[in-house]
Amino acid sequence: MNAVAKGKMSLPVTKPPEEWMLNAMIDWITSEKNKKIITDKAVLNYLRQIRNNRAHGGVPSIEERHMLMIGVQYLAGLYIDYIELLDDLTQDL
Repeated sequence: MNAVAKGKMSLPVTKPPEEWMLNAMIDWITSEKNKKIITDKAVLNYLRQIRNNRAHGGVPSIEERHMLMIGVQYLAGLYIDYIELLDDLTQDL
């Protein structure tokens, strides 16, 4: 929103951010126009899928929890890397 306010970026929707759909946000941030911000759409779609499974799925079984814990360090690293990237971009505005 800071980038939009400073005229460095435009948004394709007029809805307020709390009404944006996650998939639409991923499509927008990885579009050709914004490609230099985040280049790996596959990783964003993976994070979206993991988030949706937790937000919209049922309680994971013991086996699913075990599998999640095996990959938690990698998954947390992805989230942290993107949070850090977006924070750095915000600081550079």
